[in-house]
Amino acid sequence: MSSRLNNVLRLKEIASLIRPGNAAALAATAPVGNNTSLKPTLVAQQHAIKPIHPITPKLKQKLDAINSTNGVMTIDLYQFINDDMTYMCEYIQTHPTIHTMNLNNNFEIHEKDVEILAATLQHNDSLTTLNIYNCQINANGATFLAESLQGNTTLTTLNLSFNRIGDAGVTSLTNLLRNNTTLKVLNLSMNMIGNDGATALAAALEGNTTLIELKLEWNNIRDVGATALAAALQKNTALKKLNLDNNRIGDVGATALAAVLMEKTTPIELTLEWSNLIDDRVKQAMRTAILRHREMNSNKNRYGGNRKKSHYRKKGCHTKKRRHKKRYQKKTRKH
Repeated sequence: MSSRLNNVLRLKEIASLIRPGNAAALAATAPVGNNTSLKPTLVAQQHAIKPIHPITPKLKQKLDAINSTNGVMTIDLYQFINDDMTYMCEYIQTHPTIHTMNLNNNFEIHEKDVEILAATLQHNDSLTTLNIYNCQINANGATFLAESLQGNTTLTTLNLSFNRIGDAGVTSLTNLLRNNTTLKVLNLSMNMIGNDGATALAAALEGNTTLIELKLEWNNIRDVGATALAAALQKNTALKKLNLDNNRIGDVGATALAAVLMEKTTPIELTLEWSNLIDDRVKQAMRTAILRHREMNSNKNRYGGNRKKSHYRKKGCHTKKRRHKKRYQKKTRKH
């Protein structure tokens, strides 16, 4: 508990340093020494208090182009130069029209950069979508983001796919699912997540009422993790899409998921690619369960809920085919 509190306090301190207009505070702060026992906290502080370097031409060109566009909604920052994170965070804070931030394929993002970004997100009230795909984010980076976003009230989509979060990082993200009330889409594909991470996610999903889509494909989830997720689906009624493609789920996990889907009354779209680990009979049971929920979704979209078709016929809501038939009958009577 004390460790979590210390991390939150560190994030607040960094946020105060990177806010525009704090030049006096930055100048008055003395440089930090090379004490490695306090990392990763002091890494971000060193980055924030060192003399501000000239902005790189590549980032300046990108930001100038954005400034020339009125009402910009998205900022794409692919492969930016290291040490530009502070500039980008300041820019986001002073441009509330930006709702989507793409930081995909940036291999120069380090823990200090993620910590600075996390501190910015803690006080940001405009971003709704954050994509950090393929940036080598590790468990510490996931922890920074999870702690800063717990109180965020605007972000609805978080894409952390193709990183190195692992089970430890996912365990930190479970606090985000327990405390955040606006996040709707979470993409954790290709993050080396195993049974421990899936079990931790399952425990958080049981009480979550806002997340509607969770992507976990291309991980290392096996029967234990799949069984835990199946148990969570029994209690969770908010999740509408769950992708478990290309994991290591066998007969036990697939059977547990199929059994839950056959009993579950709220529709959910489950994706589970078949593999040689699943027996043919289990595959058939899973197909039946998935088709059942597809029909539930189709009926809900067609009739606006789970009401029966006959209810709408009584109210006079005829299909297009029946309307044409009625018109044809009127024409034949005239002739």
